[in-house]
Amino acid sequence: MVIGKRTFENLKAKNASTESYQSWTSFHFNTRLKLNGIDYFLRQLRSATCRPDHLGLPLLAYSFRQWYLDAFFFESMSAYESLIQELNAIYECGAKMTDRNMLSKVKRKLPSDLVTLIVKEREKDWFRKLQWYRNSVSHRFRTPSNDMTAGSGDKPWHYDEYEVTIYYFDEDVEDWKEENIKVCGVYFTKMLDHINVVWEKMKEHCFLEPD
Repeated sequence: MVIGKRTFENLKAKNASTESYQSWTSFHFNTRLKLNGIDYFLRQLRSATCRPDHLGLPLLAYSFRQWYLDAFFFESMSAYESLIQELNAIYECGAKMTDRNMLSKVKRKLPSDLVTLIVKEREKDWFRKLQWYRNSVSHRFRTPSNDMTAGSGDKPWHYDEYEVTIYYFDEDVEDWKEENIKVCGVYFTKMLDHINVVWEKMKEHCFLEPD
């Protein structure tokens, strides 16, 4: 996954004050920093789960898996929340960093097409699950995970199949569901695509085209 190199830092703001523009620049850099972090943790996660834990030091291998999983989900939603800070700054919405529900206050000042885009995406299945995983990491436990090895032979490396699974609680049916850990790549792509779409709307509304 390659994160887009486009940046709006060299564009001039249409209406925002110098202070608001500088604040936005800081948050925009932060969002990009978070996205690069997600990409890094995803790569580390893939490396940590490419073979069964028992082929090395089992506890350390399991620890790496959990650390990278938790970091991946935490940073994924952190990038999104940084994006909301960008919107608050460049649209001069007036929400404070200490506000408990910043998005609800920011939406009041955003253009209707941008609000619709954000609301619809937050209602999608991928976003709701990503939120659940992050909340599990932040407030409850850790990312629930398990692994399965299958194959014949009497040696640790005699395996034909290895799979890592993560679990989330589906509140609609009030039951646990599982996903292959490869879905993390899908979550990253979805978040990256959504943030890029919001950035394009932001550019259209708030920045002057270069001469």
